[in-house]
Amino acid sequence: MSDSLPKYTEHVVEVPMSDIPDEKGNSQRSAYLEFEDKLVNAVRKALVLGDKSLPGALVQSLPAYPYGSRRGETIWHPHRVNLLPKNPNSWHRPR
Repeated sequence: MSDSLPKYTEHVVEVPMSDIPDEKGNSQRSAYLEFEDKLVNAVRKALVLGDKSLPGALVQSLPAYPYGSRRGETIWHPHRVNLLPKNPNSWHRPR
């Protein structure tokens, strides 16, 4: 790092996921928990079959969900041409 740069301090602030239901009755938290459950089950099934390629999808998708929960995300198996559990695009910030 250059000494000519200003000092940088970062403060991490945790913000909980919303429990407020949208017009369909889904909250951000409930949609996340449903997505997490489906993805974890897919990873477990793959591991039982000796397929170790899915934990990366879990590690990338779950932390990204709260930031992109309104856009949805399609997760493809890295070696097969099949769709993994879809990131639910059903949660929309209540107005």
